[in-house]
Amino acid sequence: MMSTARIVISGDVQKHAFRKYLRNLAVGSGLFGYVQNLKDYKRSVEVVCQGPKEKIDLFLHQLNSLKAQKSGLNLMLIKIEEITPPSWDTTHPVTYTDFDIIRGDDEAGERFDEGIEQLMQLRTETTNNFTQLDTKYGAISATMNDLKNALIEDREEMKTLVQEIIKTQKTIIQYIASK
Repeated sequence: MMSTARIVISGDVQKHAFRKYLRNLAVGSGLFGYVQNLKDYKRSVEVVCQGPKEKIDLFLHQLNSLKAQKSGLNLMLIKIEEITPPSWDTTHPVTYTDFDIIRGDDEAGERFDEGIEQLMQLRTETTNNFTQLDTKYGAISATMNDLKNALIEDREEMKTLVQEIIKTQKTIIQYIASK
């Protein structure tokens, strides 16, 4: 049976990508619903999650573990209520199909922070890809560099040999011309 829970978390929960973290945690737990800031800006977020009761219990356990791990955020679970069906609409129960982060119109700075985070992740992935390519093709690249250096050395030798041949030809021509 599907259960729905509403969880209010307060503390230093904004400007830390906390909603994104909660979304990933909920999705990883197999839950659907949403997370949003409450109107007491910078103090609380609301999580509404839906799924089997065991998965909601796992999510709550992970939240309590998070509270212990991230003491710097000063988190405090202040309210957990189970709502089946959601109390705001008992005639048409809501069924969520995804887990969303609901953003207010005044959260442009957070969107920029998320964009920067995505660019940093892209940079890391690109660096990793180039490292993998270097690992995979590094030996070929080193061999090509060695070959190029050998050809440059051979070219210099050939140049010297050609100059000696030309010098010898001139000497022969002068010798023949003097006879």
